[in-house]
Amino acid sequence: MLSTSTSLSRSRSSGSKKDAAQRALPGGFTLVELLVVVSIMLIITSTLLLQQRKFNSATLMRTLAYNIALSIRQAQVYGTSVVGT
Repeated sequence: MLSTSTSLSRSRSSGSKKDAAQRALPGGFTLVELLVVVSIMLIITSTLLLQQRKFNSATLMRTLAYNIALSIRQAQVYGTSVVGT
């Protein structure tokens, strides 16, 4: 009887030590986790910035082409209207 009561008290005490160890863990982030997240954000940001530059240059090229076509069309309209008068 004595041996079973000591084994029960040992199992209870080891369980409470595990519970206490689990409760004592900090709830913050590790340095490695923080570095991984910052690295991922840096890669995504740099990719977006590079894509934005390409988009801006393509938009500028389209706008210039449209303006040139508009100027040519205005010259054509002016040329046909002057000849008719």
